[in-house]
Amino acid sequence: MTQFSPFTLRFFGKFEATQGGVPLPGLHLREGERLLAYLTLHAGEPVASRDLAMKFWPAEAQGSLDGQGDFPSVRQALRSLRQALGPDAERLTRPSRAAVQLDLTGVECDMLAFDRLVRIDGDAAAQAERDAVALYRGGLLDGWRENWAVEARTQRRLQYENVLRRLTLRARRDGRVEETEQWLRLLLASRPSDEEAGRDLLRVLAVGGRHAESLGVLEKLSQAATGAGRTLETDTVELAAELRRARETETPRPAPVPTPAPVRELAQEMETLTLDAPGGAVPIQSPFYIERVTDAEFHAALTRGDSIVLVKGARQVGKTSLLARGLQQARSAGASVVTTDFQKLNADQLATPDALYRALAADIARQLGISVSPRAVWDEDFGPNMNMELFLRLHILPALPGPLLWGLDEVDRLFSCPFGGEVFGLFRSWHNERSLDPSSPLCRLTLAIAYATEAHLFITDPNQSPFNVGTRLALADFNPTEISELNRRYGSPWTVADLARFGALVGGQPYLVRLGLDQAAQGIPPEQIEAEAVGDDGLFGEHLRRLWMSLSRAPAEADAVRDIIDGRGRPSPESFFRLRAAGILSGPSSQEAQFRCPLYASFFARRFRDE
Repeated sequence: MTQFSPFTLRFFGKFEATQGGVPLPGLHLREGERLLAYLTLHAGEPVASRDLAMKFWPAEAQGSLDGQGDFPSVRQALRSLRQALGPDAERLTRPSRAAVQLDLTGVECDMLAFDRLVRIDGDAAAQAERDAVALYRGGLLDGWRENWAVEARTQRRLQYENVLRRLTLRARRDGRVEETEQWLRLLLASRPSDEEAGRDLLRVLAVGGRHAESLGVLEKLSQAATGAGRTLETDTVELAAELRRARETETPRPAPVPTPAPVRELAQEMETLTLDAPGGAVPIQSPFYIERVTDAEFHAALTRGDSIVLVKGARQVGKTSLLARGLQQARSAGASVVTTDFQKLNADQLATPDALYRALAADIARQLGISVSPRAVWDEDFGPNMNMELFLRLHILPALPGPLLWGLDEVDRLFSCPFGGEVFGLFRSWHNERSLDPSSPLCRLTLAIAYATEAHLFITDPNQSPFNVGTRLALADFNPTEISELNRRYGSPWTVADLARFGALVGGQPYLVRLGLDQAAQGIPPEQIEAEAVGDDGLFGEHLRRLWMSLSRAPAEADAVRDIIDGRGRPSPESFFRLRAAGILSGPSSQEAQFRCPLYASFFARRFRDE
């Protein structure tokens, strides 16, 4: 067994990485520090090289919609990171040719310890939460402005605040006044605009007749409200008046600390939530996930066991997050569930239909814990499609007690494969099987498929397409009500007017909305976001550059976007569908094409003007 050296990582406050008490050498090279931090956020999980390229070297990620390519900067950076890790270099492994994984078993890392502690429940929760608070020395990766770092910082801060609320509730319930004050002060230091916590602290101070301190707390609440462009809440104003009267008469009216005012609804709600590590998809237990009408329709289709359930939507609209929740629901209901993310498949696995099916079959067996290898049962006398179907019929479905749900994400990659039509034709045949042979094992199989591309552009025979049968759902951008709800879950950093101003910039694009609210939670006003919106160094700079690189590699689509900007006409149906799938345009048809949000219109107009 490999023996590693003492290795310590500090994420709260200033980032530190030490080995035997000595800072790791060379982390400043090739984004080493950022790369180590990002891999730590995904410790124990495979991270695709493509994802690393998009995060740190977007120009090298080729900007293509299918995401294929070689990433030499990733290889070089990983080599430099291994050198920096020295005796711990073996922690950095390659689970596949297209992914990397960091093993932090036994490493002292404050963030990972914090994440473990906040998940402890039962009798041990109280002490675990105290220990979690002790680890929180400041904002996670303090000062880092990368989007993934900001999101990680925001989620850990909210976890920290939720822990403080729970500690406050326990202390107040048990009548521990000094401890109640301690937790409330920490909570207000983290979130100065939390008026509910502020009022609770005011009541605690009033019990001891500490009126001068009470008015100091009130002044800070007022400053926080003014800074957010709003006035103090009515309950706060009324409590302030009560405290002033008490001070003037020197007969303070004590509030019963052991049985204080009712617990705020948000605290009750957050009590049951667990915030997971950040990523592209919104974690299952994240309070930031917003349910839309499509969610209920998707869950209903899975409950019915429909043969094919299609979720179509532009990029970054939330398809993967919806798919994950549907799969989790099925697991909870007792179904067997497997998932395939086609972005994780490498070029060799997509070279031939046989190679693809062997990779899919092996992974399905692995996920279900079924000891059967495609290598042992594949019959060369049969074609790839027949081998795949027989693998499911004879070796997978009979081994399961109930239905099987297969979630397929990012199937758009198959559209560019010369044999993609054969794969989709196989999926369609399984749907037809339900009518032809109701006793077939395939009747227990449901395919949940998430995609963005217009299938009819690639599948010319409608009878071979799974995209015109089954349950077809379309996932749309956020509406104003959903944006308002997400703002509330972030602690209402923006007013109604702020939200309207921000919505006029990004529309309802879920990724951009959440990105903006992440910054709002850090105290960034909408005016600043708006002023820097289309700049290369602004909040949306990385995202916009990625779109530009994608467009620059598709001349026909680039010309279509230029024509819309210049008012010279509408795009062809083919270009429109591709641009809509990429998330640049929206609309029901090419004749009604428009930019998905005003931000995109401004950005592309500037880019084409500066060419």
